[in-house]
Amino acid sequence: MEEIYRKLKDNVELSEEEIKSLVWDSEQVYEEEGDDHRWQRDIFTVVKVENKFYGICWMRGLTESQESNYYEQPFEVACENKTEVVKKEIWKPISEVQNTENNKMIVVKQLPVIEEQLRQVSAEIDEKVKNTVGLVCTEENVKTIKEIRATLNKESKEFEDKRKQVKAEIMKPYDDFEKIYKECISDKYKTADVELKNKIDSVENELKTNKKTEVINYFNEYLNSKNIDFVTFDSANINVTLSASMKSLKEQAKNFIDKISDDLNLIDTQEHKAEILVEYKQSLNVSNAITTVNNRFKAIEEEKAKQEKEVQVEVQQKTTEHVPTIEEVEQVEFKAPTVVEDEKIYTIKFTVKGTLPKLKELKQFLENGGYIYEQQ
Repeated sequence: MEEIYRKLKDNVELSEEEIKSLVWDSEQVYEEEGDDHRWQRDIFTVVKVENKFYGICWMRGLTESQESNYYEQPFEVACENKTEVVKKEIWKPISEVQNTENNKMIVVKQLPVIEEQLRQVSAEIDEKVKNTVGLVCTEENVKTIKEIRATLNKESKEFEDKRKQVKAEIMKPYDDFEKIYKECISDKYKTADVELKNKIDSVENELKTNKKTEVINYFNEYLNSKNIDFVTFDSANINVTLSASMKSLKEQAKNFIDKISDDLNLIDTQEHKAEILVEYKQSLNVSNAITTVNNRFKAIEEEKAKQEKEVQVEVQQKTTEHVPTIEEVEQVEFKAPTVVEDEKIYTIKFTVKGTLPKLKELKQFLENGGYIYEQQ
């Protein structure tokens, strides 16, 4: 029975065999028979367990061959005495008994009674408004209509002021009650709740901080073992809560670092691994980093090819321009180099034929040698 008592205390569900044992082996203080069914009868039994009372709903077999059933879990009850014609013990869940006691603390003795003849006045207002709204507003009677409107507004304000007065009179007892209620009841509960919450938060925050510190230390230690130096604990987005077990938190940290390590091994096999690593450190997304860098290099190669093609086209266009044959080469007469002889300068004329590059070389030679020549 000690195991059953322990389960009751800890709100742990009992097996059917344990419920049966609780019914028959515990001290019974009350039993009530309910409706009969074909083979069984509803029974409500109250047992005493360590100064507490538990109600059990079960079904008793109506024949010797019909077994009893114990399906419903026991629940804590308290005795409430009600005096009607005769005094009778009524066992209820303890929460219902406590609510009944609390409800007796606040009772409305009398509801407000408001005397009014509003429906009688309503017909008079309908007639007055109907006659007024039906008037045609002209330059001749606009002043009169303004006076009628002012009169209606004045009457409306008088009714509204009275309504507010009635509301204030009705609300005054409640406002007085609410003030006392806050002072005697709610403010005390709220103060206690705030103080308890602060104490609970203080302890839980310390526990959470200690747990997070332990996870961070494990994270950094395992990170160093993998020779990874560009990620932090915050990068792992591990949510450290009181309900999370230390084992699960460390597994999250380990899985995160193992993934980083696997990503680095994959990057090391790539053609542009240095560039990919730079990109990866920014996002920790290996597939995105590889795709981004490969697309970048592909775009660079395409641009280079495009530029080289443009150069080739330009060179080809220049080389396909008309090149004069030897016969078409313009005959260029050059002045022969003057020979300084007693300060006398001589002139010699001759015609040179050759390819365009050769003629350019000859021209350069004359210029470099200081010769004076005329090109025709």
